Amino acid sequence: MDIMNEIKSQEKDTFRSLHFSIFGAGSIAEAIVRGVLAKQLTEPARISMVNRSNNERLLELKRKYGVTIELSSEGKQKLLQEADVIVLCMKPKDAAGALHELKPLLRPGTLIISVIAGLSMHAIEHILGPIAAVRTMPNTSSTIGLGATAICCSNAVNDSQRGIAMAMFE
Repeated sequence: MDIMNEIKSQEKDTFRSLHFSIFGAGSIAEAIVRGVLAKQLTEPARISMVNRSNNERLLELKRKYGVTIELSSEGKQKLLQEADVIVLCMKPKDAAGALHELKPLLRPGTLIISVIAGLSMHAIEHILGPIAAVRTMPNTSSTIGLGATAICCSNAVNDSQRGIAMAMFE
């Protein structure tokens, strides 16, 4: 086995042990879930999805992909609190409020991945403090698995976390 395959194998093992929470339930959030499951990086039971208001959409995504959802505010907070990786997929206008809501729920070592258009790394760190954060900029074709994604990592992101983000978007 060459070194690149060995590294990828280790990343997949790491990936499979993590709990992911997707904060948002729109088309990009669905594309991320669909891609992660299609690549068999993890199982649906290790992915939770939360959003602020559209419970019907969460129920639809649970039926379609088998992901974990919670409809109560307390349940949603618990899913976010237990996540090793939180992917921010809400609309830009909702980002500041969501980050303030998220801040007290974060555990040390939680990786934040943002796909929010126009939300800079500085803005994320301004609200959440120094944290392992990855900012991504997927293009429209990413929703059908044919796009490209630019990725930028904060200084707090370690090699393993960088590998997790890269695996999600490659």
